[in-house]
Amino acid sequence: MKKLLLIITILAICFMNCAKKSETFTTKKTIAGMYAGVTPYEVEIVEDNGVDFKGIMKWPSYKTWIYVEGNYPTSDSIVIAEKHYILNEIFQNQLGDFKVKITDNSLDGISTSGTKIFGVLKEEPRELTEFESCAWKMIQKEIVDRDEIAKLNEDILGLYRKQNDLTEEDAEQMQLKVAELALPIAKNGLDFSKKMTNKIDENSSVDSDVLQTEFKTRLGLLTRFADYNEEIAAKYQQILEEMGTNQPGYFVLSEKLFNAKMGDKYKGADYNDKEVIAQYRADQKEFYVDFIKKELFYEDMVPFIMSFAYNVLEENIEYQEYLWGEIIKLETNEKLDVGPQLDRMKNTVKAIVTAAKMTDQPAPELIHKTVAGKEFNLSNQKGKVVFLEYWATWCGPCKQVTPRLKEIYAKNKDNNDFVMVSVALDKLESVKEYVSEHELGWTQIVPESDPWKSAPAQNFAITGVPTAFLIDKDGILRERLHPSDADLEIKLAELLK
Repeated sequence: MKKLLLIITILAICFMNCAKKSETFTTKKTIAGMYAGVTPYEVEIVEDNGVDFKGIMKWPSYKTWIYVEGNYPTSDSIVIAEKHYILNEIFQNQLGDFKVKITDNSLDGISTSGTKIFGVLKEEPRELTEFESCAWKMIQKEIVDRDEIAKLNEDILGLYRKQNDLTEEDAEQMQLKVAELALPIAKNGLDFSKKMTNKIDENSSVDSDVLQTEFKTRLGLLTRFADYNEEIAAKYQQILEEMGTNQPGYFVLSEKLFNAKMGDKYKGADYNDKEVIAQYRADQKEFYVDFIKKELFYEDMVPFIMSFAYNVLEENIEYQEYLWGEIIKLETNEKLDVGPQLDRMKNTVKAIVTAAKMTDQPAPELIHKTVAGKEFNLSNQKGKVVFLEYWATWCGPCKQVTPRLKEIYAKNKDNNDFVMVSVALDKLESVKEYVSEHELGWTQIVPESDPWKSAPAQNFAITGVPTAFLIDKDGILRERLHPSDADLEIKLAELLK
């Protein structure tokens, strides 16, 4: 709980809009006490109109700083509600409202979670430190922007759910508005972290190193709703240049900008054109390989390795030694708790390398009962061309190729040299319903438990769906391809000759 609180509360500072050194603030009163009988806290009420108030809440060792709001429900009681403003979420009352009774200048109360709270109400005001007054100025302006961002994101998601009520132009304008609001928060937060480094006096309530790390680590989140726009991209690029490569969040934001630029460059392109695909992949490779030369912050290496593996490794397995070396570095880095991500990285790299080596080799084993209850054994299909596809009902691209797959099946189903089979990495009932609704007449297999870790998925090194394979009459795997591949029918016809 303390670790979670530390992260959330530091974020409340990290994204604040710091003005130039402002006038000194003086608190009207201070509340000090103990939470749960062991954790000291202190609330400095900075703005107070007699009904509502705003202030600064401090926690153990004054290493965290939280913006709080509160009110006086009665003349002898006070309610303190902590708020943490983050781009797309507003965390409220992580530990519950502090409902405290004031009696003879002392506090005695209980939080909504049932934790005992007690303390005293201090009458003497105290000057805020330079850091605290700067932070206070920042949050006053930013609260409005953050609330507007949250509202815009809520509207965008709501319209996406309705789909028909959202035009592409409307979505773009709303997303750009989010980006415009988020940019100053990112830029000013970076300026603030630089300005206040090594300038925070001993009474200040935030650890500057933690502040900088948390700010930069979360910077990439500011772009998640931003469509590509040259002016906005230039501003993001400026932030990147100020950050430098060896800073948390540098890769995440760089990749976001790159993907936005790629979307703009290839807008309207014919993805069935081999030259277009070749250039697209060349651009991707150039971008990710360039990062090998850069010294990235260790936490950035986790998303970098995953992106590199998915976008470069499959067609360039010579980079596997580099990736394994970086994974080992992360595994032995005592500063980084990679957790389950480590296994995910290892499994992804292993699967992609395995998949790349499958072509022109005997097809892996595939033995499983079909949805109809019959046993399917791939090794028994020699003498026939097998079109094998992996999919799921929750996968949009899988559904998009359904009409094409039906055409391929209809054209070849009477050919005794042809076999078509699909493996759904999904729930059995969902698959049955979809197969029935769309009248899919070919063989369907659904692994019984944990589809992605099942033998049918593991043996064919499946890392994503849809994925398809063409297996020749000798049982040799000739092609691993996307079922939307422009030459799929041509390649299939060649094998059927």
